[in-house]
Amino acid sequence: MEDSKGNIWFGRDGYGAIKFDGKSMTHITTQDGLNSNHVQSIVEDQDGNIWIGTRVAEKDHPDPNKRTGKGGLNKFDGEKFQHFPDYIGLSENDVYASYKD
Repeated sequence: MEDSKGNIWFGRDGYGAIKFDGKSMTHITTQDGLNSNHVQSIVEDQDGNIWIGTRVAEKDHPDPNKRTGKGGLNKFDGEKFQHFPDYIGLSENDVYASYKD
């Protein structure tokens, strides 16, 4: 996804997100605030916020009792992440697609 500043964003399933500014790449992971490193979608809103949809990677675990973890919607304002675990329909679950309205 190309944002309004010309940065190119890549989602990497298992490796977080990458922002390429034309010169260097910035790797963004759970250590930076993402719910999960399994990025499925990236969109930018009209205010320049980056919305990153992630999935619960632990659902891939062969043991059904260990299929828990975080996923969900992440809003990045360029400095910090906001999550929405308490909003109806925006749990820390799987987000496979995001669309700008």
